[in-house]
Amino acid sequence: MDNILDVKGLSVQFSTHAGVLTAVRDASFFVKSGEVLAIVGESGSGKSVLTQSLVRLMPDPPCQIAGGEAWFEGKDLTKLTETELEGIRGKKISVIFQDAMTALNPTMKIGKQITEVILEHMNFNGKERSSFAEELVQAFAISGHKAVDKWLMEHFRMEQDRIDQVRNKIIDMLGSRDAKVKVAEWIKKEGNITRQQAYDIAVSLLKLVKIPEAERRMSQYIFQFSGGMRQRVMIAMALACRPNLLIADEPTTALDVTIKSEVLELLISLIRELQTSIILITHDLGIVASYADRIHVMYAGSFVEKGLDKDIFYNPQHPYTKGLLAAIPRLDLNAQEKLKNIEGVPPNMLDTHKGCPFAPRCEYCMEVCLQFPPPETVLSETQSASCWLLDPRAENARKAFHI
Repeated sequence: MDNILDVKGLSVQFSTHAGVLTAVRDASFFVKSGEVLAIVGESGSGKSVLTQSLVRLMPDPPCQIAGGEAWFEGKDLTKLTETELEGIRGKKISVIFQDAMTALNPTMKIGKQITEVILEHMNFNGKERSSFAEELVQAFAISGHKAVDKWLMEHFRMEQDRIDQVRNKIIDMLGSRDAKVKVAEWIKKEGNITRQQAYDIAVSLLKLVKIPEAERRMSQYIFQFSGGMRQRVMIAMALACRPNLLIADEPTTALDVTIKSEVLELLISLIRELQTSIILITHDLGIVASYADRIHVMYAGSFVEKGLDKDIFYNPQHPYTKGLLAAIPRLDLNAQEKLKNIEGVPPNMLDTHKGCPFAPRCEYCMEVCLQFPPPETVLSETQSASCWLLDPRAENARKAFHI
């Protein structure tokens, strides 16, 4: 399975009056095509900053990418211009934000907000039409009709039945002497989305996310929707252009337990159907247990453990991961037994951490933890963790702590 996103050594900083705050420190991870990657950790651990900085949704200044790379479809997102990013944000990479009431415009009807997204990304000017046509002519010379299918999906987000309808017509154009001109003209006439088509797509999206009376709801405002329905609108808008990657930033935080499960079930079923990859950000390990393929645990701007869902839940290796799992309420616990918690508070991100950032809160802290940052230890093909206890030289310490 190919990686749709590959992030290497990403660091993100904020310039403040008190100094430089490093919110993300040397983060590396990848997302495979069609998988659900969960990033978990306490509030303030850097999860949202990490993912939103990929498409530069954080204001610059004060936020800036201090180092690293983020490769998406052969392009380093950290090096793209604002114009180039506009062709990716909302179209190829979409975001579902935590609170629909603040993310959506309360003065615009829902229908207009969704159709705006579609019209913005599915209408192309003369320069774009010429560029897309030239790209297809070159790709067709190398890959044949497969290049046509990929081109139609990538730029026009077409479903397979629609691709089947127009493929032969495009191939006939590519066989002519003035192929580039004909393809560009086809984009102008048939590739661009009309306002009525955008409206119809928006209605179908509301139906897809199971909003009843979709046509009537198109003319309503966000305050006329319940919390669960608002999140469904956010999901519909995020999926409007059939993105390749969806960032779900704590999409169920403001919802009650029953609605939370319902919305997550809907979201996961839709991305499986659309073959979209998703980064699911949450501080609730109970949520990811049912939905994630892989889990990354984040603390103080760094990943402390990575693994498959079974690795994290049944064989956690980092003390922070163990602490998060121990804090989850369980039905099999004695009613008189208190829930465990992780003592202390997360570190001040303005400070430079000499050793392991979790050391002041760790019950297994050793002298080396305070002096040097732990290296990442590969435990298996699917699991790794950054903890000095995993170092071969710490065998005596593990025995002393009964680990």
